[in-house]
Amino acid sequence: MYENKWSAATPGCLVFLVDQSTSMSSDGKAANAARVIQSSIIDVLISSTKGDEVRPRANVVVIGYGGANEAKVIRHGWIEEWAEDLLAAKDNGTCIIPAEADGLTPMAEAFSLAKDIVDAFIKERADKNAGISAPIVINITDGMPTIAKEQGDMIIGETGPDADSMAKNAAEALMNTSTPDGNVLLMNAHISNDGSEVVCPANLSSTIGSHEAEFLFSISSPLTAKMITMGKNLGFNVTDGCKGFVANARKSTLPRFIEMGSTPTK
Repeated sequence: MYENKWSAATPGCLVFLVDQSTSMSSDGKAANAARVIQSSIIDVLISSTKGDEVRPRANVVVIGYGGANEAKVIRHGWIEEWAEDLLAAKDNGTCIIPAEADGLTPMAEAFSLAKDIVDAFIKERADKNAGISAPIVINITDGMPTIAKEQGDMIIGETGPDADSMAKNAAEALMNTSTPDGNVLLMNAHISNDGSEVVCPANLSSTIGSHEAEFLFSISSPLTAKMITMGKNLGFNVTDGCKGFVANARKSTLPRFIEMGSTPTK
């Protein structure tokens, strides 16, 4: 399992989920996440380019979740369909991923939307009797999932067991989605400066012990052998059994964490 390298014959599906709730407006987290995602997609573009040709090695999706209680596709397409806008943004120093930050944290809806997209990708490849690499989903967030609750004339976001359960069920359904190359891989990056940074722990005793860390750890896939090799090359202390999760990810860590997750592009 997880042996296929992204290629035109066995393309991957890379899905970014980005928290765009109100709390992401602090410390420039939303803008930093947008820039890191764009930079990562540019790396995929470069690795997919040979001469003047951009090969169809990856289907790339960015999903934002925030607002009242919704997740939405920001952009979705084969890497060659991203090329023109990505290269222009790189040249101009701009970002084509919006850095929105308002509203709640409908994480369950984001996982469910990601599953719908991944399911469609897998079905399309199966209908063509074509090869596939296991899809990778990378979730970037600074908090816990919420569900929308009415409070008088207002809609508020409520955290707690119900919100956790909905998000966990949706995440597990995503991770249980199978392909001939292995199940969908889900990685979670918790971005914050409030505690010690913990990168890819193998068990909960190695985390900071917060509820956020415990929750996101529980819905993160184990690293594949390729990811472990890449992680070591990037300076992470990772071994068999480590999960694709980072707590309190610093700005310098987030790009390397995502690069580790996109090893099939190498």
